[in-house]
Amino acid sequence: LGAVNDEQEESGFQKRQKKLKAKIAAVEEENLAPRSWELSGEVTAMDRQTNSMLEKHVDYDHGRRIAPLITLDKTERLEAMIIQRIKDKAFDDVERKDRDQDTARSYRVPLQEKISKKSLAEVYEEQYQQKNNLRAKYICVVLMFWFTVLNSLSNVFGYLQVRPEITIVNNMASLRKEEVGPMASTEEMLVAPEEVKRHEKGEIKGSDERGSTDRARERRKKKVHLDDFQNHRILNRQKRRELAERKVKNGKRRSLKAVNVKSTNFFKELQETAMEEVNLVFI
Repeated sequence: LGAVNDEQEESGFQKRQKKLKAKIAAVEEENLAPRSWELSGEVTAMDRQTNSMLEKHVDYDHGRRIAPLITLDKTERLEAMIIQRIKDKAFDDVERKDRDQDTARSYRVPLQEKISKKSLAEVYEEQYQQKNNLRAKYICVVLMFWFTVLNSLSNVFGYLQVRPEITIVNNMASLRKEEVGPMASTEEMLVAPEEVKRHEKGEIKGSDERGSTDRARERRKKKVHLDDFQNHRILNRQKRRELAERKVKNGKRRSLKAVNVKSTNFFKELQETAMEEVNLVFI
C-alpha cells in the first residue's frame, strides 16, 4: 500500500499566520537589540564609528545664510542695475543719513517743580546782586560813549569798524507756537455726528430719483409710524378712562363718608338735649 503521508497540507490562513509570526519575531528582535548611533539620541564622535556621518543623509540647521540660487532672471536684473548705475554715474556707496529728531516742543515756560533748597535771605541776595549788575552795565555803556566822544576830538583817533548786527530768523512752524486743541470744550462739542443723528444707509435720493422700491419702503415706514401713533393714542385714551373711573369711585366714597360723619340726626339730638337742660335751669 506504500508509506502513509502524515503531513497535511497547510491552508492559506495558516500560511499567512506563519508569515505574520515571523515578521513579529523579527521586529521584536530589532527592538530588543542595541540601536545604532543615529537612533540613540545625542551622540559624540567617540561613540560612533569613523566616517559614519558621511554615509548618512542628515538634516541640520546652517549657522549662516545659504548662498542664493543664481538664475537667468537674477543675472539679468544685476546687469540692468549695473548699467543704470553707470549711466547715472553713481559709483560710490550710499551714505548713511542721520535724521534729526524733530520733536515738538511746548512754547510755554516749563514750571520748576523741584523745591529750592535756598533760604529766603539767599534769594533776596541774588535779586539784589542782579540789580547792581544792571546798574554797573549801564554805567559802563555811558562811560564808553563819552570816551568815544572825547577821543574823536583828537586827530589820532580812528573809529572802530562797524560790526554787522546779528539777526535771528526763527522759522519755527506755527503749530508749535499755537495750541491745536481748544482750551475748553463742552459735551456738545465732543459728541460725534453719529451720536446726534443716526447715519442713514445708502445714498440720499431726491423725490424724482426714487424708484418703486424706495417709494414702497417709505410707505412701509409711514404705516409703521402711524400704527405706533394710533396705538399710543388708544393707550392714552384707556388710561384717561381708568383715571376718570377711579376719580368717580373715590368721589362716591368720600360723599358716603361725609354723610356718615355729618348726619343731621346726630346734631338735632344734641341740640334738643342742650335746650332741655337750659329750660330746666331757668325753671
